[in-house]
Amino acid sequence: MSVIKSKAMTAYKQLRKDVMYGKYQPLDRLRIDPICETLKVSPGAVREALSRLVSDGLVVAEEQRGFIVAPVSAVEMIELTEVRIEIESYCLREAIKAGDLDWEASILSSHHKLLRTPIGNDFLSVEWLEAHSEYHDSLVSACGNRWWLRFREQLFAQAERYLSLHRVKEEVYLDVNEDHQGLMQAVLNRNEKEACEIMSNHLQKAADNLLKSGVLDG
Repeated sequence: MSVIKSKAMTAYKQLRKDVMYGKYQPLDRLRIDPICETLKVSPGAVREALSRLVSDGLVVAEEQRGFIVAPVSAVEMIELTEVRIEIESYCLREAIKAGDLDWEASILSSHHKLLRTPIGNDFLSVEWLEAHSEYHDSLVSACGNRWWLRFREQLFAQAERYLSLHRVKEEVYLDVNEDHQGLMQAVLNRNEKEACEIMSNHLQKAADNLLKSGVLDG
């Protein structure tokens, strides 16, 4: 990989993370010069990274005006959740069928890390969101179908943008922890039906909680 391509990939990964976890909010303008200064990369590398994020659906290119973070909406979240339930369930079933001891160990490790990571005070912390992503990734990592995993990764990134809008509430946090614990146990017990039911309910509750919060009303 050339130096230019390497810099573009570095910029892409960092900007993707910043958009997913809420450093850049929906409709924020992504100005190339400040990003270059922050990431210590060239304008060309930033443009290439932003173009990739447009393909991912995380950023929108406006003609003659540059780039903005993709908007969010209640309708999109409802549709996203519906599709995610199907894809996450498929990947989870396949992972349960194929997973080995190393896979089980990765789930235990990522779940422990998630429990030990501070959730944040007002909004969910970036550290918690990253640990949350690692945990969910570990659950499906043994799925052998790369295309399903690729689709899942793209949808998960979109969903994390919505998750970053959640305010921290103790009762919701405890419920989420219970879901994560139950999901891990069902997966390790190789109980496909129970695991998929918990996953589906987990995703739906997250969407319902955000809808009830009114954050997406505007």
